[in-house]
Amino acid sequence: GCNMKCLYCYYHQEDQGQIKVISDEVLRKLIVKTLAFSDLDPVQFTWHGGEPMLAGISLYERILLIEDELKGNKKIENHIQTNATLISKKWAKFFAQNDFKVGISVDGPEQVHDRCRLLKNGQGSFKLVMLGLENLHAVGIQPGAIALVSKASLGQEKEIFDFFVNAGIKRFLLKPCYELSPIGEPTEFSVSSEELSRFMINMLEIWLEKDDPSISV
Repeated sequence: GCNMKCLYCYYHQEDQGQIKVISDEVLRKLIVKTLAFSDLDPVQFTWHGGEPMLAGISLYERILLIEDELKGNKKIENHIQTNATLISKKWAKFFAQNDFKVGISVDGPEQVHDRCRLLKNGQGSFKLVMLGLENLHAVGIQPGAIALVSKASLGQEKEIFDFFVNAGIKRFLLKPCYELSPIGEPTEFSVSSEELSRFMINMLEIWLEKDDPSISV
């Protein structure tokens, strides 16, 4: 489930209905099998969706209890990928106290982000995202970000790069928007391979000119 209705989302046309939350029984099985299977140190769990924060803090409190009970001598690292619109001070404090690694979804400055990333009421989500980011920064969390490169991003490379740097986001992943319509044609927000190539080359040149190795693109 999700609290947003992004125009380019492959679930955009679907009625999500009632949101169901994973049961403790399934969680326990999932964690047991992952701990047995993974040879990573630490073992990493990434909670995502949809919007994973809709499940509520109580779910993640139970996750931490089950992990603590089952981990034995293994270390566990929890990650969450969120649209950031629901990150209150309470949520930010919870993430900080429990060492969650947080990734947020934001496409760039307001004029780019709000072109596609809309709330269910049709309004842009940018201001809520920035409030969530502010709450994370207040507790010392420096999130990474995923940005979708859509038609709205083209020609905005400098504005997008500067936005992330000025917002204190030093790690951002650029992913191409390429969704197909029901008849198999690229949607109006999708970028072609040529458009994406030009965008990424321009972004690379901006990054090289900035010459700051602490910025990861």
